[in-house]
Amino acid sequence: MAKDPIKKAGNGTYYFRANLGYHPVTGKQIQKYRSGFTTKKEAREEYSKLILSSIQELEEKKKTISFQKFIEETYLPWYKTQVDFWTLEEFQKVISLLYKGDYYEHYLFISFWLLFMTGMRIGEAAALLWSDIDFDTGLLSITKTMYYKSMDNFKPVEPKTQASIRTIYIDTDTIRELMAWQEVQKKVLNNCDFVLSYNGIPTSKHTLPRALEKLAELAGVHRIKIHALRHSHASLLISMGENPLLIKERLGHEKIQTTLGTYGHLYPNTNLEVANKLTGILRYTPATQGVADYTSNQHTAAYHKEVK
Repeated sequence: MAKDPIKKAGNGTYYFRANLGYHPVTGKQIQKYRSGFTTKKEAREEYSKLILSSIQELEEKKKTISFQKFIEETYLPWYKTQVDFWTLEEFQKVISLLYKGDYYEHYLFISFWLLFMTGMRIGEAAALLWSDIDFDTGLLSITKTMYYKSMDNFKPVEPKTQASIRTIYIDTDTIRELMAWQEVQKKVLNNCDFVLSYNGIPTSKHTLPRALEKLAELAGVHRIKIHALRHSHASLLISMGENPLLIKERLGHEKIQTTLGTYGHLYPNTNLEVANKLTGILRYTPATQGVADYTSNQHTAAYHKEVK
């Protein structure tokens, strides 16, 4: 049986201490103290009023807490200590170092840009074909991942989860950058199916991480793993105030596999809104010359010979 919250003081008056639950953001317990009541009945009536009004007040607070404030003050600080990623400003410092006049650096540019702006897994990006992109609608289809053992042993395979199979809208800036890379790639490889390729075969799991590490040092930002570009995309969308369910849909998270598989087709308009919001958000000053000493090979040499 619960204890009576109404107590009698030494001077004959009554008092109580009310436990009013927990703050919806801080999680701290809320308590209020009242005293000086002549009768126990008066104290109990005040106690009941206080409990009722506090419940109503807490419900209102839950409704009016700013989502943006929660993201900025609570979620993002926690997220950045738990998951490594680059902010928009940090990524812009890195991408600004790559000179698109150099064939190999242009390949690195589009690879990192695409990973940051779509949140695709590296295996999904490596398996991406030009036929998977509808430049007219902005829809990008992710239906496979790349099994890569060596330059002579690789193949696209089915993803591990059904939730990974998805279509996402890409922003206008990314469409423009992809079309520009496609034209450059054609000059060297003539007919290459893979989007992220500079030599006719899909990008390896070693090439991009090494380049990313070098560029991070040159840009003066902390090093991250290639998978952290996926986290960076998620944090960018979170900072934009996007709905978590929409973010999970865009990333193809396994935890909402059932939701995505059943209701994913109901969200095309909001997914398009994400692409529209991403348009113009990434700004950088194009490099006018290469700063990283990348070794040329037969593919890059052929490109530079033609453009000269």
